[in-house]
Amino acid sequence: MRTILSVAHCYGSILGTSWHLILTTLQHLVWIIGFKPSTGGTLKHVGTISNTDAAPMANSSAVVTTAAMADLPILSSMLSRLFESSVYLDDVALHHLIDALIRLSIESMEIALSVREPSLFAIAKILETGRANLNRIDVWWKPISSHLLDVCQHTNPRMREWGTEALTSLVRNALEYKYEQNLFDNERLLHMIILSLHELSLIQYFDVRQKQLEATLSILTNNGPTLQTGWPIILNIIGSITREHNDSLIRQAQQCLQLVVTDFLSTIPICYLGILIKVVAKFGFQEQDLNIALSAIGLLWNMTDYLFRMKEQEHQLKNVNDYLDPNEIYDTLTSIEELWMILYRKLSELTMDQRPAIRKSASSTLFTMITSHGQLLSTGAWSILIWQVLFPLFEQVEQFFYTASKEREQLQQQQLSKSSGGQDILMHHSRDTPEKQWAETYVMILAGVTRTVQVKKDFLAKLDDFPKVWSVLLTNIEKSALAKNPEIALAALKSFNDLVNIPINPALSPSSKKPLIPRDQQLWQQAWQVWLNIGNGCSRCPPERVIIIDRYDSNIPSQNFLTFFIDIFPNLINHIWSSDFIHNAKHFEQFSTIIERVLAVPIHSDMALFLIPTDVNLTLLQESAYKAMEFVCKNLKLELTKTTNASALLPICFKRLLVLVLYAINPPVFDCTEQIKKIPTNKQQSNGKNDSNVNFVPFSEKILRMTISFYEDVADNPAVIENGTLQTIIQTLQVPLSMKYNCPSSTTWKLAIECFFRSLKVGLVVARKHRNAFESMWTELAKTFDDFLFSKSIPPTDIPIEELQRDEAIDCQAIELIRDDILPHANVLPETFITKILNILNRGSIYSCATDNFIDIDSARRLREEFSKICFETLLKYSFINDSSSSNDNLVITRLALSSMLNRCKEILQKYAHDERLHGKCPLPRPRTAEMISVLKALSTLIGALKRAPKDSVEINIWHQLIALYPCLVECTTSPSPQICNAIKDTLHQYFTLLTPPPSVR
Repeated sequence: MRTILSVAHCYGSILGTSWHLILTTLQHLVWIIGFKPSTGGTLKHVGTISNTDAAPMANSSAVVTTAAMADLPILSSMLSRLFESSVYLDDVALHHLIDALIRLSIESMEIALSVREPSLFAIAKILETGRANLNRIDVWWKPISSHLLDVCQHTNPRMREWGTEALTSLVRNALEYKYEQNLFDNERLLHMIILSLHELSLIQYFDVRQKQLEATLSILTNNGPTLQTGWPIILNIIGSITREHNDSLIRQAQQCLQLVVTDFLSTIPICYLGILIKVVAKFGFQEQDLNIALSAIGLLWNMTDYLFRMKEQEHQLKNVNDYLDPNEIYDTLTSIEELWMILYRKLSELTMDQRPAIRKSASSTLFTMITSHGQLLSTGAWSILIWQVLFPLFEQVEQFFYTASKEREQLQQQQLSKSSGGQDILMHHSRDTPEKQWAETYVMILAGVTRTVQVKKDFLAKLDDFPKVWSVLLTNIEKSALAKNPEIALAALKSFNDLVNIPINPALSPSSKKPLIPRDQQLWQQAWQVWLNIGNGCSRCPPERVIIIDRYDSNIPSQNFLTFFIDIFPNLINHIWSSDFIHNAKHFEQFSTIIERVLAVPIHSDMALFLIPTDVNLTLLQESAYKAMEFVCKNLKLELTKTTNASALLPICFKRLLVLVLYAINPPVFDCTEQIKKIPTNKQQSNGKNDSNVNFVPFSEKILRMTISFYEDVADNPAVIENGTLQTIIQTLQVPLSMKYNCPSSTTWKLAIECFFRSLKVGLVVARKHRNAFESMWTELAKTFDDFLFSKSIPPTDIPIEELQRDEAIDCQAIELIRDDILPHANVLPETFITKILNILNRGSIYSCATDNFIDIDSARRLREEFSKICFETLLKYSFINDSSSSNDNLVITRLALSSMLNRCKEILQKYAHDERLHGKCPLPRPRTAEMISVLKALSTLIGALKRAPKDSVEINIWHQLIALYPCLVECTTSPSPQICNAIKDTLHQYFTLLTPPPSVR
């Protein structure tokens, strides 16, 4: 062996093809001695081989080497020096040597197909020869690298292992070698070396790819800052690890990628960043390790910050398009914008991943990135982002949601618990179906797209097709808000609210003198129409005409949804208030109709008990509805101080407010005609036909207060006067006032009468000034007084006397209003109305009893003594004649009051005489006695006034009525009460002058 080594060493330059014979001989001798390759390609004796197949050979090897054990290191050294000395061979001789090694290696590869321990001599010496000749690497690299790639694909693991080791070692050594010309400035040579490492990506053997990644990590560690044009190849090597590989390879590749992004991002030429973005995104798509996928998304976020800082170096991005796919190149975009588009596209693709955690992280990163760095994009880039990334992303996610399974996922729901003796434990969570998981993604995408348009609206408005963007977004919001999934529906409303919360354009504000922007106006009109469509859709009876109000299987919206929907109105209407809303009564009609329909929607069965308000509190939905109506009233009142254009809206506003007022009496009914499907539950159910399961009394009363306050402010507005608003208010209040004690809540009629008084205090003044506009109101007013003061409703038997007295005081206030605000102005009021009012006073001036039985042990509590007294006093006040009573202003009221007064006196006298006879020796109740005494005193006073009056001022029928009372007075003279007898005596004395009619009677 020494001789062969000496010959080869001395005559290597002329051996030519004889190298093959020498190398074959050396390979055989090495095999006999038992040399095995070690690091770097050197051969060392490793002793007996433990493999059973090689046992005979091992025994013979042991005999040979024992005799020459001392020579083994020398032989190994000589063998290595032989190939190291190849550095002195010329290029031709080197090619002969390499060719012989390759032929020998090919022979070994063929033999290795059938043996477990192939000969690695040729591969080891190829490695050793390559390392010795790195100074002329371009001479031998291609044949050696090509052959080693073939070896790496061998089926024998040992052969493949050493082929990969040889190739990766040569690549590492080649990159670290100091050439005359810097390797990293020699693009051709650099690519030739690294491409050999990249070609290993075509081999699917795990051990080969593992060695490849180890070499890549080593290259990055040692040569990362200087790779320059080699980066695309290195990045492609890392990116060649796909989702089909096992988790070990993926973790190795991710380690390389993490090193690239964290340590070398600033050293990578900017033109290669597109490749890096796509490689990082690939790791987000791999399914072996969720944490690596999430980490990849984090790396993408790190790159956004770097791209943001690279704005100033955009001039360096000259060759970006050379490394992009054709569909990633846009003529209208700058190079850095193209990189942003790649980033956005990859994140949008990750947002459609099948794993919820990846979708959530990717969508959050995507929209945060757009919000934070979107200002770097031009209008053209924004157009591409919206139409080619965001809207398609929404459509895809929407499709995934509607096609997702509703069945619970069984994976990860059961875990084997050792502590429970091997029993399966059911693990569950709120998003236990693919549909629910996709719903979460749907919500995030819709919110993100909306927020993007909302935040960037001023910039996006520069786009020629922005109206189309706006329209598509609103369509998606409307469609989502009407979706059956409650989470998506509520999220759509939140997105809608975010969208309309854009600051109001100064041109649209009421105080602005700038002309309106037509396109802006059209945008908000579209938003208004979407709000109306959502309102009509969510308050409409389901198509199946059957209502299911169970929480988990409901086909009607929840109270939370409806509340949020109403809360959007003030924010939205600000944008069209001055430009459109106040000029179009149809808008208010639509709005108020939706309010009424929404309030009628039944409550989900398991939430009913928690949403029913107390006597003083409103539900959240009612509170929102009230605030919406209040918003309109306040702004309408403010608008009236600036212009009269808003006056046309006042009558319809009052009309719709008064509809809500009556909800205290007649709660709204959901407009379904079919019977509601009953859900098995012991909670309260709504049926759509019977009374509502919500108490509307507090809501209606609050609306009533607001309505009357509003009327007090605008009562003298021409539109309010001409459209009979006061009459409408009176007609509405007539309902609770006539029901009185039959109202669902006693507070309703008491508030109604309070508001009735307030409205008349203001309205009567206006009515007297504009008599022609109020001709039809007086009949309703008289009827309302009559229905309230003489209501057919009976007080509850358990009502306290104090409460009855307080109620009587309210009745007295009504009479006081008649006395102070109506009768003094009788000369300008219709005579028929005054007659009805006096009839009311007549009827009230006699004590009323709630029972037909005369003998009533509790009659004292039922007689309205104070009320009767004030009625009689009012009649008496307007029955007196004095020196000035002959004026035309008072003739009418005096004549009517005298007639009513005398008729009422006659009724009281006759009834008292009759009741006293029936009662026998028992005295009548004290109130009856007091009433009788009051009547007698009033008659005395009246007769005296008539006698003092001018002779021509009293009609003859008055005298006849007065004289007709004489028999009634005589009937009462038998009263046992001394007070009554004295009063009768005084009255009869006044009749002395009436025994004969005065001569001047007409």
